[in-house]
Amino acid sequence: SDDGIVTTETELAVFHYVKRRLSFLVKEDKLFDEIEKIEYRDYKEKFVVFFRKERSGRLFDFYEGSERKYQFDFGESGGGEVATDRLFDIDSHLLSVFSKRVSELESVRPQKSLKLA
Repeated sequence: SDDGIVTTETELAVFHYVKRRLSFLVKEDKLFDEIEKIEYRDYKEKFVVFFRKERSGRLFDFYEGSERKYQFDFGESGGGEVATDRLFDIDSHLLSVFSKRVSELESVRPQKSLKLA
């Protein structure tokens, strides 16, 4: 079914930038290994980039800007909104929110249960 949603070149460029850039920014192997679990979902009004789970793992919402080329919303806990013409401007927000989501989702992952004797 054609729902009228078209993923633009800019949206795909943002997605690929995020994965490439995080590969450079992260300092731990554990975080590096998690980068491949970053996904996106395109909606009519926004482009959502997330880690593993769309809601709890959300990294940011992206909107193609009118005044600035890129408009990001990292959410209240991730540093809020960033409007820019240069993707490098999101580096600190990106690294921070990605590290946070990985540790949050890791802590809710079921632990291997210990067998009681």
